Amino acid sequence: MTLSKGPPPQNYNDYEAGWELCTWSGLTWTLTGQQLGYPTIVCTFDGSYFYTSMMSVSGSAQHNWAAFELTPGTHNFDVTYSTGWDGRAHEYIYGYKTGTLTIACNNVQQTVRFEVYQGRGTINFNGGAYQNWQTTSVTAGCRNGYAISVATVGQGFTFYQWAANYGAFANPTASSTTFYVDYRFVNKAVMVLDMGLSNWGGYIAANAGTTIDFGQVVGRFTLPTNPTYVTPPPFTPAMNVDGVWVGIGGSGPGLAMWQAGIELDVTNGGGVTFTPWYEEITANGMCCAPVYDQTHHPAAGDVIEVILTIDEVGRNHVTWSVQDITAGWTWAGGLDGFFPDTTTAEWIAEAPSSYTAPAGNFVFTVLSVTNSDWANPLGRTTGIDQRGCHLTPGLIAGTFTITIAGC
Repeated sequence: MTLSKGPPPQNYNDYEAGWELCTWSGLTWTLTGQQLGYPTIVCTFDGSYFYTSMMSVSGSAQHNWAAFELTPGTHNFDVTYSTGWDGRAHEYIYGYKTGTLTIACNNVQQTVRFEVYQGRGTINFNGGAYQNWQTTSVTAGCRNGYAISVATVGQGFTFYQWAANYGAFANPTASSTTFYVDYRFVNKAVMVLDMGLSNWGGYIAANAGTTIDFGQVVGRFTLPTNPTYVTPPPFTPAMNVDGVWVGIGGSGPGLAMWQAGIELDVTNGGGVTFTPWYEEITANGMCCAPVYDQTHHPAAGDVIEVILTIDEVGRNHVTWSVQDITAGWTWAGGLDGFFPDTTTAEWIAEAPSSYTAPAGNFVFTVLSVTNSDWANPLGRTTGIDQRGCHLTPGLIAGTFTITIAGC
């Protein structure tokens, strides 16, 4: 037996997730024992089985717990395993292992801040109603949970999930659930709204009604390991194209945008090319075409980090950095005379309007904006290309995956 922190006993805080691993080998098995229904291995946590078998003589099984799932105090786990066979009693001879872990906690007054994309909804929490960026104070820690539910959602949006930088939701996809508040930090309770279909698939953060600064936006993502060509309609070029990128601004009509990322091209012969790029898009849409880096070409499965910054004082300079963490190179620079809209930040996979996207997954693992983590007022958008392939972002919890499929 071992725990995620090491051999038992171990101490955990209530905000820590963890696991117990039950491992066995060299056990005794007999056909008679199996026929009589005697197990060779039983692993329990707090008296409940999480693994049992009447045949296994070697293997492992793991029991996981989430943050705030376990009550404060001592928890027990036991392993019962067959070490021999008693032919006279017709039963196994068993050995036993036991262990404990202790959950500690603190009761502290802590702030909860509520975040709703563009203020397009309201939240019920602990008997009160709250709008975007409003706060309240509650007793946090020790599994202190509070009722939270969707009060209203603006026209054109639907509720998608709850998300938080700290703390945990009993069921993040239920419109009404319980929020366990973390005592260590300000808890940001985000009601993520779904905006439907566009050619963007991913998440957009909006700073309307907040003090969030989008002077810098960071996104780290893993490129697909095996992108697959999708047969397009006859009128489409014989190549699939997709762009995964990080952006500042431009999520509405007439808004300038600054973006950079990786373009993925897959030919009908199976050829795959990844190319870094950046693009400035002016408010009138007349400038400019993407600029490509023809020196560096990432490989499938590489981890890419994109960092965008803007000069918020002079309002006339922007920078980009595209780094291949796996390969160890960076493409970076800056432009003068351009200042984008700063009301949104984006982490997106996009199917250009005249192309079909290749099948595959993009995994975003790091999202942040200036002096803030990923937990901001978030809107979710599902991409769709001209063939009907969906670029679908999964649940967001600091990381998320965009799956391109459904053609």
